[in-house]
Amino acid sequence: MLIDLLTAPMIADFVKTTFAVFAGAGLAFLSNAYFKRKQRRHEELASANLATFTLSRYCNVYLSLQAELAQHRESLEADPQTGPLESLPSWVLVPPIASSGDRDIKLGFDKLHFLIKRGNENLLGELSICQEKFLRFRNTIDAYNEVHARVKERVAAVAVPTPSISAESVEILAGAIDRQKLNSLSSSILSDIPENLAYTESIAATLHRALVSKFGEGEVLLRIGSTNDSSTHR
Repeated sequence: MLIDLLTAPMIADFVKTTFAVFAGAGLAFLSNAYFKRKQRRHEELASANLATFTLSRYCNVYLSLQAELAQHRESLEADPQTGPLESLPSWVLVPPIASSGDRDIKLGFDKLHFLIKRGNENLLGELSICQEKFLRFRNTIDAYNEVHARVKERVAAVAVPTPSISAESVEILAGAIDRQKLNSLSSSILSDIPENLAYTESIAATLHRALVSKFGEGEVLLRIGSTNDSSTHR
């Protein structure tokens, strides 16, 4: 009986101690899991907002060039010596385009895998197409500027002020190969800008909906949509 009386408190203390140890370990595990989930959510949100911001930069490049080409077109229309724009080769409508560091902007696909878990498998492919379109567009601009500079050197070698040379004369000076390249590249630039802009805005809107579904409206940095919608950017 004495042993039983001594053992009972010891067992109780052992149970309490054991329970405290397991409870502490359980709380530590739950706390660690919570912070890991919170950290993962923070990283995913940061990657999501960066992707949206990258798409907005793509759109800004297209919009900026669209405005630049429209201004150039207006200056051509205001020049009485230009003649009907429809009769001009496409390269006349596209001046040399200033280069920028935007060509290297890329989406971080390795950090956007969480989108797949929410049934947005196609979205990653569409984002990849957005990036490919943009990088290909920047390469087209670089190639166009290179050919344009080469033709400009030939025109300058004639020792005649450039404004006095007709478009037809410049095409002759350009040579058959460079003339073909100029027309092909400039046509691509003119068609790619509105097409790429529309596609990028469409995918950005899809991305925005997916991110709002996961993180909530207040957590998503930007919303990109039609430039005609004043509520598009915030």
